[in-house]
Amino acid sequence: MVFRKINIISKPILTLTIGTGISQAIPLLFSPLLTRLYSPREFGSFALYFSIITILSSFSTGKYEQALAITKNKSEANQVLSLCFLISTFFSALVLLFVISLNHYQFTFFEISILEEGIFLIPFGLLVSSWFQSLSYYLNKDGLYKEMSLSKILRSSFYIIFAIILSHLEKNYVLVVAEVIAYLIVVIYLVYIIRKFDYQLPRLGNIHGVALQYIGFPKFSILSGFVEKVSSQSPTFFFNNVLKNSEALGAFGFTYRIVAAPIDLISKSIGDVFRKNASDEYLQTGQAKLVFTANLKRLTILSGITFIPAFFIVEDFFVLLFGENWSIAGYYAKLMIPLFALQLIVSPLSTMFFIAQKQSLDLLLQFFLFIMLSAGFLLSFLYFKTIESAIIAYTLSYSIKYIIELILSYDFAKGDERAVRK
Repeated sequence: MVFRKINIISKPILTLTIGTGISQAIPLLFSPLLTRLYSPREFGSFALYFSIITILSSFSTGKYEQALAITKNKSEANQVLSLCFLISTFFSALVLLFVISLNHYQFTFFEISILEEGIFLIPFGLLVSSWFQSLSYYLNKDGLYKEMSLSKILRSSFYIIFAIILSHLEKNYVLVVAEVIAYLIVVIYLVYIIRKFDYQLPRLGNIHGVALQYIGFPKFSILSGFVEKVSSQSPTFFFNNVLKNSEALGAFGFTYRIVAAPIDLISKSIGDVFRKNASDEYLQTGQAKLVFTANLKRLTILSGITFIPAFFIVEDFFVLLFGENWSIAGYYAKLMIPLFALQLIVSPLSTMFFIAQKQSLDLLLQFFLFIMLSAGFLLSFLYFKTIESAIIAYTLSYSIKYIIELILSYDFAKGDERAVRK
């Protein structure tokens, strides 16, 4: 594939961006209503559930869904998807047994035991969210971007619908129930879709074969993903447990959600399309340099026209939109502009680690990031003891990580150029 001109947004990217954007906009639009139907305690319950699911999802599919992008044919893709289904079902069953065994202790390990009986929804929520993730990767492999977008919109819509319908139950875990039901409905819809596109249940022996073939994904990606989650959550623990500044924690969390949401939207949409195009080119030619450089150029342009102006106006923007009380959040956002700019460029392209099956290097990079963050926060605490210094350490650590990640991704995309020339 040769790119004769650079379009910042291609049609598949636009399709996924619109779908993801609508799916994220729906909960935001209905937030004023939900905050009147549910108390902060109930939102806290949902946040606890979401955090647990996020951590457990590092293990629930064995990371085999990432192998779907490089499967060689439809039959092999079916085998990998079935493997994801089996692993997530088995792991969710183990989580259910674990939850039952821990129920006797009433979850005193957590600072807030507000999930009540909703704790038993965790294994079921983990199961349907893991199936949803695997099915999304499967649809992406086949280029079914409209179906991917619709599934995201349906999930957000059903969540809002059931959150409103069930609000009279007055239980702390009602939002969790709405989330699980929404995922379940969309998973049923996606199973119906893939059945239309000739998905067939493979033999168990074939599933075992692809499990061994792509063993590098769970071998390296599980631990890498887990370390990455610990690194991304490190400011929360530092602000809360070391500096003991809840206001700073709230402002930082608010800043990250406001700025990171649109970045995640664009990165995920571009990354989904890049993963398919790059994996197709890599399988055919042993390299993906053309696709990589074209996307690098459009992402750099997009990041530049977004974050260079943002650096100068973000503080005023936060005050104008959220009020004077949130001016400090705007200042935090300004400090993190380099991180966000690099994140937008590098995150979609970093899938080259998985396309080239370099998960071992990704794991080393995540450990390197964790060490940089730990050292940065330690120096911040010993010599400065300020929130600003901690945020600068966080921004600097992630910026270095993203630069290294970009260099390595480009090297992977080049592949064996000499073999290609021959």
